[in-house]
Amino acid sequence: MTNAFQDGVWILDTADTDKCLHVGEQPVRVSKLYWQPSAADDDLVIKDGDNEIKVIKRAIAASPAGDITMDFSARPLWLKGFKLHTLDGGTLYVYLA
Repeated sequence: MTNAFQDGVWILDTADTDKCLHVGEQPVRVSKLYWQPSAADDDLVIKDGDNEIKVIKRAIAASPAGDITMDFSARPLWLKGFKLHTLDGGTLYVYLA
């Protein structure tokens, strides 16, 4: 699968550590992140347009036992731009607010 961008949700499975998956410089409001890692010790790093780390997670197991949900619905995560810097494995679902 390749990265897919649909209304309200991005389905991401590829990060380019040299260029990063870079979705503009416009503000992005995230209501939820759901990650299905491929293996234990997979890493996920999301940066903003200023190259500041905003989310960093390490999987404890492969999916489904290691699935990670980060819910920001009560207070959306605001990012100035979105860079999927590291995605060692699996699929990341980004739900937009």
